[in-house]
Amino acid sequence: MGQTKEAIEDYDIAIGLDPKDEEAYFNRANAKADLNDDQGAIADYTKALAINPRFTDALYNRVLRNIGPAIKFMPARTGIMPENLAWSELRSWLRSFVSEIKS
Repeated sequence: MGQTKEAIEDYDIAIGLDPKDEEAYFNRANAKADLNDDQGAIADYTKALAINPRFTDALYNRVLRNIGPAIKFMPARTGIMPENLAWSELRSWLRSFVSEIKS
């Protein structure tokens, strides 16, 4: 955990030097996600996407951080209950969900 907090501080510095660095926002978001700071992670993924709307890894990870609402939406959309899904099926569903958002 200590190294993750230090990494966040390093990304804060990088963002201060170059506020248009979508990779720094993305990496800081990943570090925040590791610390279960979902709101902070979502905010940073959103900033990365504002800089580069085609940053699919940031979009995918942002959807993953918002999995709660996505899972609630899933049964109505697919007829599949989340507890019956294997992780690989969930990832596949999320990828198709992200594709729909992008188009």
